[in-house]
Amino acid sequence: MKARTRQKLNLLLYPVGLTVHRLTFGAVSISTFLSKHADPVDHRHVDQLFQEKGKEAAFDYLNALHLQYPQNPHIWNKQGLYGTRQETYEEALHHLNEALRLDPYCDPALNNKSWALYGQGRYQEALDVIEYALHLDPRDDIKLTNKGNALLQLYRYEEAIQTYEEALALDPTNPHACYGLGMTWKSIRRYADAAKAFETYTTNVPSDIDGWIQLAECRRKQQEYEQELKACLSILELEPNHYGATFHAGEAYLALEWWEKSREHYAAAIAQYPEDAIFHYSLGRSCAQLGDSHAALQSLKQAYRLDHTALISAAEDSGFQPLHHNPLFQDLILLDVAFEENSSPIYH
Repeated sequence: MKARTRQKLNLLLYPVGLTVHRLTFGAVSISTFLSKHADPVDHRHVDQLFQEKGKEAAFDYLNALHLQYPQNPHIWNKQGLYGTRQETYEEALHHLNEALRLDPYCDPALNNKSWALYGQGRYQEALDVIEYALHLDPRDDIKLTNKGNALLQLYRYEEAIQTYEEALALDPTNPHACYGLGMTWKSIRRYADAAKAFETYTTNVPSDIDGWIQLAECRRKQQEYEQELKACLSILELEPNHYGATFHAGEAYLALEWWEKSREHYAAAIAQYPEDAIFHYSLGRSCAQLGDSHAALQSLKQAYRLDHTALISAAEDSGFQPLHHNPLFQDLILLDVAFEENSSPIYH
């Protein structure tokens, strides 16, 4: 029960896999020095239109510019950028390809095309485009970050690390490169290095919950429970009802043997998400350590209702040691064994 249900719970708090942070690939290079076309777009104005009135209003402005400057790639690029932001990638690629038809050296369009391809999961194509852009302008930390992201998704970890570090050498405050570097270290289970990168990221972007989530997981993997707790509490400052962070704060308190605080956080997690067996199981463990046998047994029964492996797990769990000689606990184990022997296969 513990391994399977904990894996389920980790999905609630710690995203598994290599999905790169929503902010990471969207950084936009504004260099136009290679382009032969002046940029007529009032970016501040059109961005305000996009944010306040939506894409249609922004496109009305840009389409009017097309009439004035019919061969200008920067207008097409801006439309492509908004498409990538809204994840309408086919539409975005149409606009970006038109920008690059007019000017193959349009630096923002190359960067944004790579972003759109990345958004479609076409990572090798995204890498090819961003490498071409870097060939034209090799000292651009934004493009290096985007190259690192594509390499990460292609599982080319050593190259990704090198590329992110090159980006950070150009701009040590680049949060996207910090995040990508942390994700890469985490992917190869170098949790101490990953934690260092996520520490830098959360220092630069303290309002982003996802950075704290990644940091908390790395700290837990290193059994650095005080640091994990600090990260979880930072999440809860930003989102007080984040039940995954509430639960893992309880786990950190339990590892630190702060039994009452762990019970408090497990109970809060149950109040927010009552149908997860591991929440009740962990609350029972805290109650057992506090000597509250009745509450511990009640929590175990609730965990068992949700997951029939709970009692066998508790019998093997040192956290429930205070209950192991309790007659009521032993009766529950016997009932569980009888149930397993007589139940239909659907329960296995």
